[in-house]
Amino acid sequence: DPEAEPKVYDPGPPKDIEHNTFGAGGNILHEHSFPGSLLYQPLEEIRDYFGDDVGLYFAWLGLYTTMLIPNTVLGFITMAAQIYFGGGVSNNPLTMTYSIYVGLWSIMFLEAWHRRENELRFLWGTEHLSTIEQPRSEFVGVTRSNPETGRSYLAVADPVRAALKQLTSAFVVILFVAFTILSALAAQMVGYAEPDGEGIFEEQKYKLISAGLNLTIIGVYGTIFEALAEKLTGWENHRTQKQFDNQLIAKNFVFQFVNNYFVLFYIAFLREVKDPITRKPHPCHLGNCLPELQTQLIVVFTGKTIGKQIAYTIKPFVFKWKASMAANRHTKKLVQGVSKGAIVIPAQMQTAMQEVVSTAGGRNDPLQQLKALKKLRDPYELQNRLMPYEGTFDDFNDRVVQFGYLVLFAPGYS
Repeated sequence: DPEAEPKVYDPGPPKDIEHNTFGAGGNILHEHSFPGSLLYQPLEEIRDYFGDDVGLYFAWLGLYTTMLIPNTVLGFITMAAQIYFGGGVSNNPLTMTYSIYVGLWSIMFLEAWHRRENELRFLWGTEHLSTIEQPRSEFVGVTRSNPETGRSYLAVADPVRAALKQLTSAFVVILFVAFTILSALAAQMVGYAEPDGEGIFEEQKYKLISAGLNLTIIGVYGTIFEALAEKLTGWENHRTQKQFDNQLIAKNFVFQFVNNYFVLFYIAFLREVKDPITRKPHPCHLGNCLPELQTQLIVVFTGKTIGKQIAYTIKPFVFKWKASMAANRHTKKLVQGVSKGAIVIPAQMQTAMQEVVSTAGGRNDPLQQLKALKKLRDPYELQNRLMPYEGTFDDFNDRVVQFGYLVLFAPGYS
């Protein structure tokens, strides 16, 4: 009946599509079920609230985390086999099997993500968004007309100058990468020290110091380069956000690959080659570089992972503390200005300060007045002082680096 009253309750999607990510009805069923709640992601809600790029990132992260489960199980089995057969990678019959599996797993993961990404882009209607992308607000260009359609569009004012800017940025990146390699080699020289009486314990100490220096270089240089890459890419004046992101990703990929993996490749394959600093080869102890490689992996990978998690956990609290201190200074100036009659404040704030004065027996109490004014802050004002969301680039960058460690060097842990 078209004139009948509409239904108040929507039962949600049909039963045959509850496994998809359509609608709140299916989400509620999955979020409160076990074990489905452990693997289920409300991608539709994430996409609706944060946007397509964040939705795609969490879809990628969910698939990546799920596919790490068999890696973890097989890795524990390989480690147990190594202990059972007396230790050492060469004595472990599962080392080769695990290495082959990791290579095949990386291919399966990439192909699985390509299929999942195409599915979501089709369902969300984002397949052709790049063809209608608008210029960035930071883009500086000139207005030109399309000779075929007559439509006006923003274009680069001087293509030659734009190309020279990109070449200059590439040169700066190459210089920074070269400086990173030299710094990493200098840090490795600490590990070349020969033991002079303490034996293997002194040698291991030097290896740990060298790994710690490498971890410091990776962290410090990585932070500096990320800021530098952002500045360089903005200076290049790219027209669309996609062009900007592609150039930023390319710069970070080149640098992060060298910054994170160069020392590991050097230990594994280049220790016998004369280094450019001392012009001498530095063979590993007893001709076996695996222990040193494992030391670097344990210190760098574990230290970087734990350090990143601690930094990400503390960062919002530090930001909130700094914002609170700035707000307190502002409110303190306001209280002082009102007490001197130099500032006029709204009636609600005047009432709150007068109540504090009357409670204190007619005596001005700046500290209590400060607390009273802080309670009157609007919720929107408080939310505006929260740490802004910086996007998925840093998170995705960290996960890609982690993926590289797993694919390239996971057998070294076994």
